[in-house]
Amino acid sequence: MSRSYHESVKNKDAYILTQVGESDIDLENEFLFYSRPKGTYKGADTENLLLDFYLVNTEISKNGNKVRATIQDTEFIIDEWAPYYIEGLPKGEINIKLELIDSSGNLIKTPFNPSIRNVILE
Repeated sequence: MSRSYHESVKNKDAYILTQVGESDIDLENEFLFYSRPKGTYKGADTENLLLDFYLVNTEISKNGNKVRATIQDTEFIIDEWAPYYIEGLPKGEINIKLELIDSSGNLIKTPFNPSIRNVILE
């Protein structure tokens, strides 16, 4: 579930997780789902990009799991589940990678991790 401006509602009752087809994914795993940004942004929309994700079966904190966001080769460690805004990016193709990591900085082995997207700023 998300708000009209695409920010995900961040609570354990805001989603339904189910398998479709012949997938054999353990739904008890820890998951990070990349939400925003995605697609192409133009004009004033390029100035503040919403960085948002959804967590399932996990929490992030200063001493626990975290999210590593890599934006154009610059890493940021996120330890609070909240929306963030990316400012000051150049026009063109922007590469964003989100990774759910453990307290030691190791990638948690789970489907959809890491998540990588390219967005276009025109």
